[in-house]
Amino acid sequence: MRAHDFLTERSIKVEIPINITIPQDGSDPKVSVADKSSDDESEAQKVMVSPLQQEIEMAKASQGKESPVIDELTDDDEEVGEDEVKENTFKLKSLLKELV
Repeated sequence: MRAHDFLTERSIKVEIPINITIPQDGSDPKVSVADKSSDDESEAQKVMVSPLQQEIEMAKASQGKESPVIDELTDDDEEVGEDEVKENTFKLKSLLKELV
């Protein structure tokens, strides 16, 4: 497959954030690369790990090794309050009653 065919058959979107400054005095515009937001950086740092690799990383963690992947795997997303647990339990019970 040629590169041209590859690009035309698939929709590929490339986003390059830029800043364009147009001075009022009539001089040439200035173009610079825009700063990335912190959300983009956190998304870029997340790594997808296969289930088998997750098992390997957890075995390494049990031996004391540290890595960003291990931190991501062992990180608790958020703590759930007791009220939320009761509310979710109630919802699940009501759904179960509907199914039975």
